[in-house]
Amino acid sequence: MRTRTNLRCVGGYYSIRGRDLWVEDRGGRSVREGTPPLLFLHGGLDHSGSLLGAFDDNLRARHRLTAFDRSGCGRSPVASGCFTFEDKAEQVIAFIEDYLREPAHVIGYSDGANAALVSATRRPDLLCSMTLIGGNFHHSGLLPDVMPPLDAITSSYAGSETARLCPEGQEQAERNAADTWRMWANAPTLSPAELQRINTPALILAGDDEPIDPHHTVTMYESLPVARLAIVPGASHALPLEKPGLVAHLIGEFLAAWNRNPTPFVWTASVERILAKIARARQRLEHIKPGCSRPPRL
Repeated sequence: MRTRTNLRCVGGYYSIRGRDLWVEDRGGRSVREGTPPLLFLHGGLDHSGSLLGAFDDNLRARHRLTAFDRSGCGRSPVASGCFTFEDKAEQVIAFIEDYLREPAHVIGYSDGANAALVSATRRPDLLCSMTLIGGNFHHSGLLPDVMPPLDAITSSYAGSETARLCPEGQEQAERNAADTWRMWANAPTLSPAELQRINTPALILAGDDEPIDPHHTVTMYESLPVARLAIVPGASHALPLEKPGLVAHLIGEFLAAWNRNPTPFVWTASVERILAKIARARQRLEHIKPGCSRPPRL
């Protein structure tokens, strides 16, 4: 029998909009103390514990760390339509609204990064910032021939730790892997134009040996209006697991720069200096086009 709880604890099931989702909550400071929670979004065919475990020692002292297994992943049961990034984004939105009940810094890895991007197109008000590790905004960004055949995916996944966590058993786990493989072949489908409308501050992290075309990663960086980019040498798609200390350091610096409590803006010019500048600007406009600075007649 599965343990079920509606308490914010280290690990347990939480019912969110009709779905039982496995939630990890590592405590820490909250937004009421000036620090929004961190929401970690695991990669495809993975579970939240593996990603949280990589950063627990590095970030927990300063932040509340939270995560959940998306439907059809880890300990969370499969749900209708859950193998689309649109559905994954809706799960992220529901988790922030119904469980955290406050905006969060979202840290997504691989599929989790893609889900974070789609979430930002729908509810940017819920994301204080987003860290995108090994993500791609369009499926065409994958390098040619990097996706293994479907049978190779299902057979390798069958013996994995994540597959053993599947509450519906081994056969369902293999079906989940097949559905995930099909999703990778056709999604996500965001465009640079859609990225340009996302004003959520973003940190993009990638290894120098990714299965994603580096030009695609740079396009993501150039398209997002407020973004930072770090390409980590000697790292693969498993960057957060290979170099957790470095990744945590980069995330910490980013969060410090893009926190939700910025230093208040202080005017350094007097009223007289501001009015003098306005007068000089009007004189310059009158020199270019006489009469243009006068109020229009109604």
